[in-house]
Amino acid sequence: MSKTTPRCFTEGGRGSYSLCLSKQGCLLSRIKTSGECLGEVACEQLFSFHGPPEEEIILDKTIAFFDGQHAFLVRKGRKITLLRQESFMFSSYVSLGDEIGVGQVIASKLSRKGTLRRIRSNIGGTILLVTADPLGKTSRYIILVDTEGVHEKLDCRNEQRA
Repeated sequence: MSKTTPRCFTEGGRGSYSLCLSKQGCLLSRIKTSGECLGEVACEQLFSFHGPPEEEIILDKTIAFFDGQHAFLVRKGRKITLLRQESFMFSSYVSLGDEIGVGQVIASKLSRKGTLRRIRSNIGGTILLVTADPLGKTSRYIILVDTEGVHEKLDCRNEQRA
């Protein structure tokens, strides 16, 4: 899957781009078209970086994660899992769309004592987002996982390339 940083879209997002959904897929556009459109938001604003290391949440709005070719759409009311990590240095080995299994190494981090540790997943599913807190003193990361197969993968067009 693509290793680019995904763009995030949600209901009520006010960014300069919209991701408009249709039966044929989706369109990334500067202009909202007819139908269901999600506005762009900064990915790090979607979820809290503070909380337990693993948390199941039920989405209060529809969210899409876009990698340039595909959108991974999770509808309002669906359950997803947040994995939180904090360290001085963090390196993720997974990105949007990757399938992970229980026990798989998904990242490494440097502890406060200078020990390099591998982070193994204790859940399986599809990676939807890996993002960092830009304002934290130490590196705080969220890895968002669809453990129940609730996302939809849509083929998308970009209005500039259409």
